[in-house]
Amino acid sequence: MLKKILFFLFLSFALAGCKKNSNGTDPIVEKPSISTNPASDLTSSTVVCGGTITNNGPVNVLVSGVCWSTTANPNIIANLHTTGNTSIGTFSNNLVGLTPNTTYYIRAYLRTLSDTIYGNQVAITTPQKHIYLAGFEINSSNRYIARYWKDGAAIVLTNGTQDAEASSIYAVGNDVYVAGYESNGTKKVAKLWKNGVATNLSNGSNDAAANAVLVNNNNLYVAGYESNGSKKVAKLWKNGVAQNISNGNFDATIAAIAVKNDKVYLTGYEADGPSGSRGKYWIDGVPTVVNSSNSQGFGSSIAVSGTDVYVAGTISAGFANNYVMLWKNGQQVSIDQGNFFYGVGTGVSIFGNDVHVCGSTNDSGASWWKNGSGTSLTGNYNSRAKAIQVVGGIVYIAGAIITSSGYTLPVYWVDRVVVGLPYTASYSTTTAIFVQ
Repeated sequence: MLKKILFFLFLSFALAGCKKNSNGTDPIVEKPSISTNPASDLTSSTVVCGGTITNNGPVNVLVSGVCWSTTANPNIIANLHTTGNTSIGTFSNNLVGLTPNTTYYIRAYLRTLSDTIYGNQVAITTPQKHIYLAGFEINSSNRYIARYWKDGAAIVLTNGTQDAEASSIYAVGNDVYVAGYESNGTKKVAKLWKNGVATNLSNGSNDAAANAVLVNNNNLYVAGYESNGSKKVAKLWKNGVAQNISNGNFDATIAAIAVKNDKVYLTGYEADGPSGSRGKYWIDGVPTVVNSSNSQGFGSSIAVSGTDVYVAGTISAGFANNYVMLWKNGQQVSIDQGNFFYGVGTGVSIFGNDVHVCGSTNDSGASWWKNGSGTSLTGNYNSRAKAIQVVGGIVYIAGAIITSSGYTLPVYWVDRVVVGLPYTASYSTTTAIFVQ
């Protein structure tokens, strides 16, 4: 009798655990469910997209990701796809190598031992890729003229009656921001040009210059310096409001900006008396001196990856002995110095796990380092690299080439392929690059 009772109890529990269809016959098996999340951080060649697994049912998720194609309803058999997450919750993936001005269809998916389940379809259209470069020319009257180039077309910012330079460039949508300076006849005035219209950041009573510009989370950041009459004071202008980064006791200036999670990262230099300039970076105004055996140096460019801060710049080891430098969290990172005795580090950009640096040396001219390994962009001294940006795995470097007749001409490199820019003077150079 006891065996019969136990048997019927077991059968009751088993039947209670099965859901039946409305006709009371076949049990319903709950499948995992996944939805595709809206795309974000869209550029001409990259996008961030992912999905959310809300139920894994009675089975294990073997893998999930997103698949994408230029045709509707992409799948993991015929189309590109990512792999990774296996747990309930939200995940995201970086899609790279997209074609500008192209519509893509994206679906999140998950796989179980017996099935592949797709989420809803999301459509995106990558924008047309735009390449912006800032720089200046020297006219026949020996005046510096600020200008920039958009997709190869030159836009002049100043009329050449006073010296001016464009040092940094950034674009958001159809708006183009350029930072630099223009002289008022006696003093440099820090300038910001938006779509060619200038705004003064300083009043012209003392020298000042804007060296970097960036837009993040609807905030406009400009950085550089303004003299207090005797010393350069490192400055940050946020939405037009000035903030002193240094105390004005010694010369200091900001060369570059990065912003992540609303934290503001700056790099440049600050002197500390007789020992000369010290390469520094600041996080929300708090300084860190970069490590080097020689105090003479400066930071030229800054990039943030995760919690790591990378600074590219230069140190001086004595007369006519400068070295291209890379620091990670203030500590020197070894890079290939080649055979040169004079080099300047000018840019750093992070893509994935790769750290890219650009600069110029006395023996190789314009150069590019990937994870410390150096490559000359021209194979000779007659070139300069001024700035770098890596977008979608493609390396863009701004600079100039010096001809055999002594002309300095503006160029940029795309994965080491040189692209010339229009010019109207025998000296014309780029100083910064931004790829949108």
